[in-house]
Amino acid sequence: MNKIEFGWLDEKVIIRVVGKGSFLNSRHFKEGLVELLKEGYRNITVDFKDCVGMDSTFIGVLTGLTLKMIKSYKTTVSLANLGKTNMELLDTLGVIRFFHTIEQPCTFDTRFESVEDIPEDPDEAINQIRHILEAHETLMKADQKNVERFKLVKEQLEKDLSSKLQDKDKSKS
Repeated sequence: MNKIEFGWLDEKVIIRVVGKGSFLNSRHFKEGLVELLKEGYRNITVDFKDCVGMDSTFIGVLTGLTLKMIKSYKTTVSLANLGKTNMELLDTLGVIRFFHTIEQPCTFDTRFESVEDIPEDPDEAINQIRHILEAHETLMKADQKNVERFKLVKEQLEKDLSSKLQDKDKSKS
């Protein structure tokens, strides 16, 4: 099962990625972290101990959020228990430099709560495409090598978004 869990240790927030970090749960991750930032939390650690991998959308969301934290709050997200595979993914996409990585294995003694599913709405497909597109644009801005790597993905997402928006406009007529 893939899920995002949140726990607290005093002023520190621990976000645990269980299973795979992907486009399917990256919106839960993003919305939860944005809410925590609004509430004033700045000490945030993402625990990858139970994470078997990440797709580019999840990495783009993670990168975008830490870049926002660097710019707005002069702090970054800490990454714990990355493991070799996840470390290589972040390094390959040129974004590992934006994070503080905790080198030693660690455990977090706290109770975790899973994020509830986001209720479906009529614009869900449009929102999901925008979310995935934004994540890939973040990766493309973060490292020049990613421009070529995700160029076709971006073009296809833009086509899909345009098509969905046209369909929505037609249904209103």
